[in-house]
Amino acid sequence: MVTLFMTVGTGVGEDRLERMRNLAHGLAHGIAYLKADQLVFFGSEESHPMIEHIRECYVQKNGQDLPPHTWILLKNIDSFSDCFEQVRDEIRKRGGEEIRIDYTSGTKTMTMSAAIASMLHQKPLTFINGKRGKNGLVILGTESVSEQSLYLAYNIAIRDTAIAEFNAYRFDSAIASLKKLVAEEDKKDLLIIAEAYRLWDRFDHAGVVARFDTIHDKRFSENKGFVKQLHTATDPKLKYRLMLADLLNNAGRRIEEGKYDDATARLYRAAELVTQIRLLEYGIDDINGTIRLDMLKKTKIAPEFYARCEGRADPEGRLRLGIRDKFGLLEALGWTRAMRIYESIADDLTKRNSSILAHGIIPVSEDDAKRLYEKIRNLSNESCGKNDLQPMILRSTFVKL
Repeated sequence: MVTLFMTVGTGVGEDRLERMRNLAHGLAHGIAYLKADQLVFFGSEESHPMIEHIRECYVQKNGQDLPPHTWILLKNIDSFSDCFEQVRDEIRKRGGEEIRIDYTSGTKTMTMSAAIASMLHQKPLTFINGKRGKNGLVILGTESVSEQSLYLAYNIAIRDTAIAEFNAYRFDSAIASLKKLVAEEDKKDLLIIAEAYRLWDRFDHAGVVARFDTIHDKRFSENKGFVKQLHTATDPKLKYRLMLADLLNNAGRRIEEGKYDDATARLYRAAELVTQIRLLEYGIDDINGTIRLDMLKKTKIAPEFYARCEGRADPEGRLRLGIRDKFGLLEALGWTRAMRIYESIADDLTKRNSSILAHGIIPVSEDDAKRLYEKIRNLSNESCGKNDLQPMILRSTFVKL
């Protein structure tokens, strides 16, 4: 069932009756041409008499009465917001009906409102034209119906919105916007790209690799190579450094978004990852958060420190250490500045423990988050080598569209 929306004016010309009948003839032609099953007319009190003229022309042309119709009196024909809201509300009321919109007649505001409603709700738009005579009136019998396409403007608006959302790391919103695009050749690729970065932002590197494998745009080659290297790396010394670069960038994005508690939680993890990277230098892999006594026996750790660790181990020789104790262990192993470094960041790390995302209710401020970010980044460069880490950070910086 086709429902035809029509804005209705009173035509142009000095002779009121002539212009109304002339316009009515064109509108009746459009109704018949589009095979409308029901009609919704939008107009003013002044244009309401047009309905009878349209009926007369339709009966004369088709030998039957107009399809069932509804008249919507527009509150203010010169107010875009009023006209647009009334057209939009009527579209929403009719749910899944097949709706077409004709904007041949009416005030500029009425026709503009109808056209924009057509664009936003993706309803076919038509216009009745023909050969024009005096006063610009369409000559009877020359009428034709033209399909108008506003999809280009619609797609540009939606695409711009999606790109802005993508660049602001709002990937779920970007995906929702991209799905609204109409007949765009690269829609599928754009959705895959947005989904890849959405997963990457959540550290789902396997999902990112699977999606990047289908994309061959050179803009993403650095990011694509980084994620693949991180996902497939088997050497812990390389893998943990790649993960640290990824964490630092993730924390930086959260700061850009104003999500300072989230950023601090990631920076806390980055600080811990630095200790795990340094522990590898002593043959201790702590990535699962468990250090074993048999690992420590193989090092040159001081006997008294080992004895303390032995007293804290579980019956199977596993030792769970917090971040402070890991710095302490590193100092005992030979990193003589470890505890001084920890003390330089301890107060900042406490902000994370007091935040609502950890154990407290105190939100992290912008200054606190940025200060901790600089400290952890400097610590990371010192521990991993700036020349090694900086290229990784650059390669894992999210591309902007």
